[in-house]
Formats: sequence, C-alpha cells, structure tokens
Amino acid sequence: MKKNIKKLLAVTLAASLCIPAIPRSMTNAAASSATFGEAEDISVSQIVTKRTNLFNSGWKFFLGNSTSAQNPNFNDADWQSVDLPHDFSISQNFTTSGEAESGFLPGGTGWYRKSFTVPSGCDGKSVILSFDGVYQNAYVYVNGKQVGENHYGYTSFAFDISKYLVCDGLTDNVIAVKVVNKLPSSRWYSGSGIYRDVKLIVADQIHVIQNGTQITTPDIENGVGTVSAKVKVANSGTSSANITVRNTVYDKKGQKVSESAETTLTVEAGSSAEASTNNVVTNPSLWSLDDPTQYYVRTEILSAGSVVDTYDTTFG
Repeated sequence: MKKNIKKLLAVTLAASLCIPAIPRSMTNAAASSATFGEAEDISVSQIVTKRTNLFNSGWKFFLGNSTSAQNPNFNDADWQSVDLPHDFSISQNFTTSGEAESGFLPGGTGWYRKSFTVPSGCDGKSVILSFDGVYQNAYVYVNGKQVGENHYGYTSFAFDISKYLVCDGLTDNVIAVKVVNKLPSSRWYSGSGIYRDVKLIVADQIHVIQNGTQITTPDIENGVGTVSAKVKVANSGTSSANITVRNTVYDKKGQKVSESAETTLTVEAGSSAEASTNNVVTNPSLWSLDDPTQYYVRTEILSAGSVVDTYDTTFG
C-alpha cells in the first residue's frame, strides 16, 4: 500500500510540473487561434533585417535513434511535425520500470530536424545558432557536419554556423539535433528534448559576442548612477577593423536617460577585443520588489561611421 501511494504521489507531482512544458502542438488542438509571441518563420527578408530570429517553428521530430538523420538528404517526411519548445518524455507512456524523479516517464533518444534557406545577403555575415536549453545531451549538426555538442540540460549554449551554410536563397540548409536523456538524470521531472527557445542570430562580421556585455553600477550605494559597461567585440572577417563602441542607457519605456559614451578599438581578424565605457544616469531609480525598475544599455558598433551591430543589455 505504501509503495502504491508513493508512486501515485510521484505521478501527481510530475503531472503538475509538466503543465508549462506541454508541446504547443498539443495546446493548439484545444485552441487553434492561440498565438505564442512574435512570428517565428525565417524568411529571406527577415533573416537580413533582424539580428535575432526565433527559430521555433517548422521542426520535424523522431523518437528513437538513427545513424543517418544528420545527413541533409535524409528523408524525414514520416517524422512528426513539431514546434518548440518540445518535450518527448511527456508524450510517452508511464512505466513502473522508471523512477519517481522522472514521474515514471521514460527518457531516451530523439532527433530534431529543420530545413531553411539563407539569402545571399547573409554571405559573409556571422550566423549563430543559439539554444536556451536542451535536456540533456545535445549533438548539433548543420548540413551533415557536427558543429558542437552540449552535455548539461539547464544552461544555454550557442555555435557559430556561418561556414557550414549555403547562402544562395535557394538551397535548403538542414539543422539536425540528436538529444539523449539517460535516466536517472535529475532530482525532479526534467522532460526530454529541446524544451526552450532556439534562436538564429545574424550579425555583421564585426559584432558584439553573444552574452558579451557586462554591466555594473559601482557607485550606486552612494547614490551616483555610474553605469560601467564592458563589451567584447568579435571580428570574423579576414582583415583588422578600427571601430567605435558607443553605449547609451535607456529606461524601460525606451527613453534616453544618459549621454552616449564612446571609445575606439582595433579588432584583429579572427579575434576579439574588449571595450569599456562609463555612462551616468541622473537620479537613478533602484530596483526593488515593490518597484522592479530596469534599464538597458544599447551598444552600437560603428565601422567607417556606420552602425554595423546593435546589442541591448537589460540591468537594474
């Protein structure tokens, strides 16, 4: 009796934890008119004009292993069509051979594939494939080449896939992701698969590195609104570049609350360099539980007087 009660409690807990992770395809069946944030389709015009593109729609999924699913010409016509985030544990059958922490649901191996075209305007740009979270072990392929892997399910990771893409607006590029979740692997129900957003980040050869900004407010306890910004800039081109890094502070309404601060920098080809600036916000509003005020620093990278990259960093 005690064993059965323990199992029932574990299943109930797992079900409650799964509610936010139900695949969108399942929720669409109940509410086909529901929308989920901004449009996610990657089109020829979008990929040129937007720095960060949600890459969640139009994936194919297969539960099981494959030795050839990474190949571009692999036939995935019979695979399930899914949108991300997606959990392939919750759709499986409960099993007593599992363990309580997983809610008596299996893990296993799953494959994801997505095909898309890249316009010729992206040739020479930096293209980053960014995952907010994949549980648990992820192996990422682009056009049949493994570009990297990640072995922790709770942190984000990203890969520069520029050199693996065909940028002609006609040829299909194929991203394949193998996900392996061997149980037991967590102290609570984690689900399995690409369970957070995926983004495609398209930037100039001279660009702010992903998560490459550090914002501090060193004088804030004295009531002085100094905003210190450190910015890492990458150059994926073939020649050195003399650039200007310009930082400006805005409030959450998009109103400018500081003068711009600029510094010049030389970034060698195929390397990165760091720039530092200080802005001052007059009468800064401090973050608190009652008034969670936030600002953001807009970083602009200028080359030959023109802005080639823009990167926003929220802080409070």
